[in-house]
Amino acid sequence: KDLPMTARLTQVLPLHGQRMIVGFDNGISATLWLSRVTAGMQEDFSALADPALFRSATVSDNQVVWSNGLKLSGEQLYAYARGQL
Repeated sequence: KDLPMTARLTQVLPLHGQRMIVGFDNGISATLWLSRVTAGMQEDFSALADPALFRSATVSDNQVVWSNGLKLSGEQLYAYARGQL
């Protein structure tokens, strides 16, 4: 598919098993696994193993943000989403 290289993150829906559905302003959505998105990152995302904390995910300023301050950029999530299509 010929998809745009960038899109703005508009939606996150945390799911069981540290998965989340992310949606973008161009209509693209994908189910992503947190462990795959954060593999190799220096920041420690292990606190998100707590289901209540993981479910606190919201979208703010083109990022997924959790209540403990952890963040993932919309650009990074979109790159993973594009790779799944």
